[in-house]
Amino acid sequence: MPEWHDAIEVAVFEATEVPMVRQQVKGDPVADVAPGATYDESYGDVWFDCAGGRLCAVKVRTASGEGRKEKATQLARLVATRVR
Repeated sequence: MPEWHDAIEVAVFEATEVPMVRQQVKGDPVADVAPGATYDESYGDVWFDCAGGRLCAVKVRTASGEGRKEKATQLARLVATRVR
């Protein structure tokens, strides 16, 4: 029987990639991350604009949906302060 493993990914898309990648951005607005940030509950993704005209994504995959949004937004806030 396969085991489920939790995973967290952080992606930073360069400004040249943003127009293509932005087409994949889904979700509802989420506060306290960055202006215009969205959270896609289906995939546990937080998307937000980050420094230098780039686009950032934090993806949180967990076996349980409990607390997924909180984990994703907390990490996204941290990433937003670190990407320069």
